[in-house]
Amino acid sequence: MNNNLVKVGYDYLKVIEEIIDGKDIYRLFHVLNAIKLKENYNLGLRLAKSMDFGDKSWFYCYHDEVDPYRENAVDPIDSEEPFFSCYDTSEIYKVFDYLYIEENEMGAWQAYLLSNAMTLLPTTWHGGYIKRQYVFEAEDLHRERFPTLPFRPRIDFTDEYDVVPSVNISGTEAVVSCCYWNDWEGLVREIVNINMDKGRFHFGIPKSKKVLYKYNCGIMF
Repeated sequence: MNNNLVKVGYDYLKVIEEIIDGKDIYRLFHVLNAIKLKENYNLGLRLAKSMDFGDKSWFYCYHDEVDPYRENAVDPIDSEEPFFSCYDTSEIYKVFDYLYIEENEMGAWQAYLLSNAMTLLPTTWHGGYIKRQYVFEAEDLHRERFPTLPFRPRIDFTDEYDVVPSVNISGTEAVVSCCYWNDWEGLVREIVNINMDKGRFHFGIPKSKKVLYKYNCGIMF
């Protein structure tokens, strides 16, 4: 099962990049094929803007053709947010009110990936604090897609890290474990509890985190 999780993880990263580049947003469900939209609902993408303090992007759902983020919407959503909200990822959870998800390991894994979409989508200024680089295999720590940034020296991971994702299900609860890199946290293993209820998924908060390699790029948070 772990090999399947890893493959879907890589496919998900790729499709997010394609959507950012303007490809059809519904490519997302070709990869996350254990997730379906509720009837008569659509998926939208709100992109980060150049706002005071910074901003982030997120997916959202809307009914029929009434897209609340369109400029000509009758009741448009006010996307202005308080300063500290650009540091969190709570907005993404709203999409789960309009999704049906298979209650199995793959469904839980795909739900986890979608719940963290905001950490992969475009951000501006302080919104960038939430950005993550997901790590599905030990080799990811050495590949060119894990580059040296101007404020981050090359890190040589000489130890073996167990970074392969996993999903364990007991009754109606799924426990998803996945690793990522963040420039203010380092290499982190995140553990998330998900309650599955007739196709509706509810995420336990707070999440559990274990720092495998502590790092801070030196920029003040």
